Amino acid sequence: MDMKQHDTPLLDALIRHVETHDSYFHVPGHKQGRFFDKGGRPYFEEILKLDLTEVGELDDLHEPTGVILEAQRLAAHAFGATQTWFLVGGSTVGNLALVKTVCAPGDGIVVQRNSHKSVFNGCVLAGARPVYLQPARDAATGVYAGVSAEQLRGTLKRHPNVKAVFLTNPNYYGMAQPVDELAAVCERFGVPLIVDEAHGAHFSVHPQLPRSAIVSGATAVVQSAHKMLPAMTMTAMVHAHGTSAFREKLQVALTQLQSSSPSYPLLASLDLARKYYATQARCDVEKSLPVVKWLRDEINGRGEWKALSPDDPYKLILQRPGWSGYEIAAGLRSEGVPLELSDSANGLAVLPLGLGVRECDVLLQAVDRWSDKARVPKGSTWDVPPLDLPDVSVDLPLSQVVQQDGEWCPLEHAAGRIAKRAVLPYPPGIPVVLPGETFSRRVVEYIQFLLSYGARFQGVKVTPSNTYVEVVK
Repeated sequence: MDMKQHDTPLLDALIRHVETHDSYFHVPGHKQGRFFDKGGRPYFEEILKLDLTEVGELDDLHEPTGVILEAQRLAAHAFGATQTWFLVGGSTVGNLALVKTVCAPGDGIVVQRNSHKSVFNGCVLAGARPVYLQPARDAATGVYAGVSAEQLRGTLKRHPNVKAVFLTNPNYYGMAQPVDELAAVCERFGVPLIVDEAHGAHFSVHPQLPRSAIVSGATAVVQSAHKMLPAMTMTAMVHAHGTSAFREKLQVALTQLQSSSPSYPLLASLDLARKYYATQARCDVEKSLPVVKWLRDEINGRGEWKALSPDDPYKLILQRPGWSGYEIAAGLRSEGVPLELSDSANGLAVLPLGLGVRECDVLLQAVDRWSDKARVPKGSTWDVPPLDLPDVSVDLPLSQVVQQDGEWCPLEHAAGRIAKRAVLPYPPGIPVVLPGETFSRRVVEYIQFLLSYGARFQGVKVTPSNTYVEVVK
C-alpha cells in the first residue's frame, strides 16, 4: 500500500487555514460560524469552521493545481483509475456529465431501462436518443437486476451507431452484473462503457465483495461515496480511463454542471473516505463479514422472516410472507429502526462496513418486537405481480418530449396517454414511466397499487380529491 494513502492533503490544508487565518473578509457570510444562528450553532459550529471558499492554498475544484489535485490523484490510485474527480452533487451530477460527454444532440446511447432517473435526465440535457436494455428480474425478490453480454451484443448489432453504453452496477439492492463480460462486448464494438456504480463504492476492497467496474474494464464509473463509505451526503466520485480527449471533455462537462462554490466540508469528507477505503475498509470488512452472515442467519431462523443478500452482503433484503415491503418498513420504523427503502415485497437495510453485534441487536430486537405485535398476515402482496418495464425506445429525443405542452390528467384516465413527465417511486428512483412512453392500463393499476401501500412517488400529484400524472397535451 502506498503510505501516502494515510495522508489527507485537503483536510490538512483546511485545518492549517483555520489555525492561521481570520475569515471575516470573504464568503461565506457566517464567517466560520461566528454569525450563525445561535440556536443552530451548537450542532453546526465545528463543521462551520471548515466551511471555507477558494482562498490561499485551498485550491479550486474546477482547475485544481494543489491540494484538491493531490487528493484526487490519491483517490485515482486507491480506486484503480487513470483520473478521478470529486463531486459535490452526488452521483447525479456525474451521470449527467458523462451522458453529456459521450453524446451530442441526436446521438444514440444504450441505457439500461432500470437506470436511475439522473441517467435519463442526462439524456434530456444532452438531447440524446436512449435505446433501452430490458433487465432480467430476480426471481427471489421481484426486483430488476442486470443484463447479459449476449443481450448487449444483440442490441449493439441492431444499433451500430450508438455512442456509448450506460449500465448500472450494482442495483439499489446490491445485485451485481458481469461487468468484465459487458466491457469486452463494448470494446469489440468500439463504444465506451459507462457505469453508474453509486451503490458500489466499497467494491474491490475485499475479495469476497464484487469487483468494481473501473477495474473490470469500464471506461468511466460514478460512485456515491456517501452511500457505502463514511463520507457526507451528496459526495461522490467519477473514476475514468479512456483517452485524454475523453477525460478533457468530461472535465469540461463537470465544470459546467457542478457548483462554482463547492462545499469544502463535503470535499474534505471525500478525502477522508478515500483514506478509509485505502487503509482501513478491508480490515473492517474482514471482521464484519462473519457478523453479517450471523445477522442474516438469525433473521432467517425466526421462521416467518427471510433475509437475502444476493451479491453485496451489506445490502440486507428483508421479507415477511403476507406483508408488503412497505408494511415491513413501517413496522420496523414504529420500533425506532427506519430502513433505507421498501417496495411491494421487500424492505432493504443498508449495513455499515464495520457492522458489529450491537447494531445487529438493534435490528433483531425491532424485528422481534414488531413480530409480536403484528402476527396476523394481511394477505400476500403478490396478487399484483411486479410490473414489466416497457421494452421500447422513445421515438423522439427525451429533450423534445419534455418541451411539448402538457396537462395534468387523472391517473385513472391516463391509459393510452403519452407521458410528459417521468413517474417513479422514490427511493429507488427507477422510472415506471418515462417521458414519451405511453401509460398502459397495467402501468396505471401498478401505480395505484403502490400508492395504496404508501409508496412515495415523484411525478405524481396527489390531492384530497384525486391523483394526477402529467401527459402530453
